[in-house]
Formats: sequence, C-alpha cells, structure tokens
Amino acid sequence: EGDEPSSGVLLIDGKRHGEVPGSFQLASGKKYRIEIEKKGYRSFPRSVKLKPGEERAVTFKVERVEP
Repeated sequence: EGDEPSSGVLLIDGKRHGEVPGSFQLASGKKYRIEIEKKGYRSFPRSVKLKPGEERAVTFKVERVEP
C-alpha cells in the first residue's frame, strides 16, 4: 500500500526543482520526466507533456522503503 509523505523534493529530468508540495511552471511542447525524492520512500516517475496554455495537477504514488 502506498504512503504519502508530507514533503519532498521535486525532480524534473533528474534535476532538483524545488520543494513539494508546491506549484511549478513548465514550458509547453516538451516532455518532462517528473518524480519526487524523499528519504525512506521510492517514487514512481511520471512523464508529462503540456499543451500551450494547459494547467495540470500531477499526483504521485510513493512507497515507504523498508529499512
């Protein structure tokens, strides 16, 4: 069963982009690989491509990693 941490780091194309939860702007027309990094959790990356003018909320599944 998934577990949801209250915070983490947003990675876009493997680069740190800021803390989550939060709002972020991305250029349209490009495909991005987005994931959440949090110690003790494994995330499942998502690919996102926005159309011009599109706004989208993206949610992530994470699993607690057994110590």
